[in-house]
Amino acid sequence: MRKDTAKRFKRFTQDVCSKYSEISDKMPNFSEQQIKDMANGNKKITPEIAVEFEEKYFLNATWLIFGRGDMYIPKFDLGIENNTKDMTNEEILETLEKREQNIESIRKEIQELKNKITK
Repeated sequence: MRKDTAKRFKRFTQDVCSKYSEISDKMPNFSEQQIKDMANGNKKITPEIAVEFEEKYFLNATWLIFGRGDMYIPKFDLGIENNTKDMTNEEILETLEKREQNIESIRKEIQELKNKITK
């Protein structure tokens, strides 16, 4: 389970940043090394840790720990105004652009799978 959780965490980090320090800068409870260790499976991601990421990044803790549900909790379910107040417009745009890139990558993967099925 730890390996699967680490894979999901790594996918999340690739979605929201290009360097682990970008996450540790926003989450002072975690060092850059701890973020890296979680992504590589060298540090266990506890439910408490998952909840911290859920609160900061809308990362679905259930998805992270168990692989169930969507990666993110929709912001509108939690109240956008309250949850982005600590983010600058630049940070919001950057996050949206990275998510858009992730969506495009998923679309390409889906198309490749469809092509394999129809061959």
